[in-house]
Amino acid sequence: MDRPQLAVCSDWTFVSNSLSCLCEAAEAQFDPRFKNYSEFFETINQGIERPLPDLAIAGGSIRLIYHANIGWDGNHVRLIPKPFPRRDFTQFDNYVGFLRSSLRCIAENLSGGERIRPYSWLGTISRGYDSPACAWLARAAGLRRVITHDESRPGEYDDSTAIASALGLECIVVNRLAWKSQAPLEPLFLAADAQGKEIMIAGAADELTDKVLISGQGGGTAWSIHAEPCGEYLARSVHSGLSISEYRLHRGFIHLPLPFMGLRQLPDLGKLSQSAEMKPWDIGGAYSRPISRRLVEECWSSARDIWRVENRRVHPFPSRRGCLVQAW
Repeated sequence: MDRPQLAVCSDWTFVSNSLSCLCEAAEAQFDPRFKNYSEFFETINQGIERPLPDLAIAGGSIRLIYHANIGWDGNHVRLIPKPFPRRDFTQFDNYVGFLRSSLRCIAENLSGGERIRPYSWLGTISRGYDSPACAWLARAAGLRRVITHDESRPGEYDDSTAIASALGLECIVVNRLAWKSQAPLEPLFLAADAQGKEIMIAGAADELTDKVLISGQGGGTAWSIHAEPCGEYLARSVHSGLSISEYRLHRGFIHLPLPFMGLRQLPDLGKLSQSAEMKPWDIGGAYSRPISRRLVEECWSSARDIWRVENRRVHPFPSRRGCLVQAW
């Protein structure tokens, strides 16, 4: 969902979290006849353990680093595998406890006094299960404000203000095409993955600076009972969310796609979703996501307690037999 990248050109090694800045600093020259940029960025779909092709430039190459640490000995770069601690995700409470404790640690870090520019939370919310579940988990770590789009695509209503209200969160509604009123932004999104599908987020530009943006990206992989069996190496059919990586640097925010936390144990999450413990939250059909649905349903009782304390107006969540998307 994000990456540093490095270029080796003659005796120089360049490393940056921005592909555009890296190319500028390295004075990269590309072959104008190359037509497969979209396919090049899609190679991450093969999984984090598969060797990815380098992007050729005159006199060198650019390597995208998605899931490794970069070591530097003063002369050469080496890639260091990420730690992979195995956690117990056999029960719902264990998995959710891991997410909650991780968010608390991140909250302490992002607001730490040592930071020159502290960060604060901002969430996203839509009419599915994943983003409300993520927003509810982050609320306990300090999230108080979310954004929602009026439409997810032309003619498809997606305003989730009522769901945000039920969670006790302030909600800002963003017009799906608000980004068009700004200076041309397409290059920032296209430079990241040659597709730029997430450009709608730019409509909330004024809300994003110095924020950690919690999203439900990856929920279809982590929480769907019908998720493709991509294993711990995360080979997938899509790379949605990647186009934000240059724009987030431009606006000064960090993207935290919460379902990706612990995702290397995807086989364990699949077993949890299909376990007897989660059966009451399996509604069948193509959009069955027992983990995120249980989070959303169980937060209703907690939201009522919060309302009593904070005197907020809340809306009841739908019954288990209903569909959150339809009910709202």
